[in-house]
Amino acid sequence: MASGIKAIIFDKDGTLFNYGKVWGTVISASLKAKVPVEGLSKEKAEACILELEKITGIDRYGNAHKDGILFRHDKLIECTVKLLKVIFKYKLPPIRAISAFLSLVDRADHGLEEKLENFDFSETTEILERCHERGYTIGMVTNDKKDSVKMFLEKFDPNRRISFIETGDGNSKRKPSADAARKFMKLNSIKPSELCIIGDTIIDMKFARNAKAGRKIALLSGSGDLENLTKLSDVVYPNLKDIINDPVLF
Repeated sequence: MASGIKAIIFDKDGTLFNYGKVWGTVISASLKAKVPVEGLSKEKAEACILELEKITGIDRYGNAHKDGILFRHDKLIECTVKLLKVIFKYKLPPIRAISAFLSLVDRADHGLEEKLENFDFSETTEILERCHERGYTIGMVTNDKKDSVKMFLEKFDPNRRISFIETGDGNSKRKPSADAARKFMKLNSIKPSELCIIGDTIIDMKFARNAKAGRKIALLSGSGDLENLTKLSDVVYPNLKDIINDPVLF
């Protein structure tokens, strides 16, 4: 750790694994179960759900849509306008449709447990082990909820290399507030210059900036927003495994 970095905070979704590969089908299934499309023909219902998937940020095929609400919390107004257009286009019951969409954004859950059972997280586990062997203190800050996070941890961190976890329903302010990062640093007697934050969204990089992190690494395995991530980070890599080649960390 000659670089001076002593600790790493990872985001979860889109950072420790590819967002679309895990959440694409789960989000689609959740929308189909929750959005009131029963009055539409099969073709229109499918088209409606696909449009809503794109507004969310991930479609059933695992494709990322960088301006989706899951990646751009700062685009809430724009996403709400898009949502209303879909509601009126397909003549959906407004209150039911909006409630269904908001509950999805809060957390999709249809088929998640089964998806995790069959997903290969060996690469994530390996990277966490490499970071631990290197001597880094590891934290994770995510806007996901505790129950969902617990399911993920059992799969990709069986040896409990992540010593600090803050979730969206925890006691810290949500990202991009640096509240969780400050707690992590205080707990481990770490200075901002000794902290690296790794994430996949603009929100993650603003979180890193607000925490005054010594290194900000962006990955394209989530939002895929290369243009904006490049502006806000020190370096951008395609996937998690690429951090092994980072000259500062390793």
